[in-house]
Amino acid sequence: LGNPDPSGEGCYLRETGKAAVYLMESTFCETVSYDKTQFLNWSPITAPESDDTADTVAVRDVLLTGSARPTPVYFEVAEQPKDGEDTLIITGYVLKKPYFHTVDKDTPLLVTTTFSGLTATGIAKVRPTNAELTKYGLTNPYSACTVNLALKNVKTSTNDDGEEVETITYHTVFNYTIKLGNTDEEGNYYGVVYSEGKLIPIVYLFPKSTVEWADDQYEEIADDMLFFQYIYNVHSMTLTADGKATAFSLTHHPDEEEADDKLTVKADGKTYNTASFRKIYAALMGLYRTQETTEQPKSELLLGIAYTQDSKYGDPVNVKIYEHTAGSCLVIHATGERHLINARDVQEFLKLYQRFLKGEDIT
Repeated sequence: LGNPDPSGEGCYLRETGKAAVYLMESTFCETVSYDKTQFLNWSPITAPESDDTADTVAVRDVLLTGSARPTPVYFEVAEQPKDGEDTLIITGYVLKKPYFHTVDKDTPLLVTTTFSGLTATGIAKVRPTNAELTKYGLTNPYSACTVNLALKNVKTSTNDDGEEVETITYHTVFNYTIKLGNTDEEGNYYGVVYSEGKLIPIVYLFPKSTVEWADDQYEEIADDMLFFQYIYNVHSMTLTADGKATAFSLTHHPDEEEADDKLTVKADGKTYNTASFRKIYAALMGLYRTQETTEQPKSELLLGIAYTQDSKYGDPVNVKIYEHTAGSCLVIHATGERHLINARDVQEFLKLYQRFLKGEDIT
């Protein structure tokens, strides 16, 4: 192949050993002139496949690390509730690191194609040396994501009460790790991919639009709920308001059929209305984070929330809420996490809680 034709229709071609010169159309010229990297797969992650129509590809768990975040962030599929148990997990996923919490339903990290649709915009290096990996910032990556994709199988059965129950299982797990280093002059990340723990010996160029998780922090993945726990995993709860702490003991009766019969709530020798306590608990779940903060409390304690739970769900929870500004309250968790919530929501809860303590039915 020689120079392009001035008309732009193609390029000149002469067969070796012959005098004739031809004009070849541009598609042929472009095809045989590909750079070697264009013959490689620019989509390094392939989702698992199944012949079973009941199987769908799903995210099993995700771990985010790298210098972009101060501590690892990890979430996984939540434990499936037992037959007859209510669930508060809308997304079906819970954060385990750095704090136990539900996952925001809008995070793209729950979408399978965030990973299975990962496509590079180019290839920077094939078979990089250790020195080259260091040069691209991949020895100590800026951001890294380890994901387990799996086939999710949902089967529906009928329980003894004639109700349909879904059983969810995961199988055929595929593990991938994506590491991102420095960026090129166009803002693309240099990146490598490990499939099932083995490095694919290629340094890819990933545009920021395909790795939106690169800068994600805990607060961007966590749900806005103040805290999370199934009520049937809580054994005791102490609420502190107006300087008085009231310790509630929760006794669960899982074999009972009616929801209100499944729980007995007592404090100071008094048995409280179960339905009303459930609404109080739900109201606490209705306190939502508005933003992260590093502020210190500047007032007396407004509301304290402490509860013990099944050990497999972590340590006891202790949350303290202080007046902060006219429109916000400062929340400090025993874990060190702190953020702001709407002051009006806290005041509305306190009014509801005082009514509950007086024995009024909460509707």
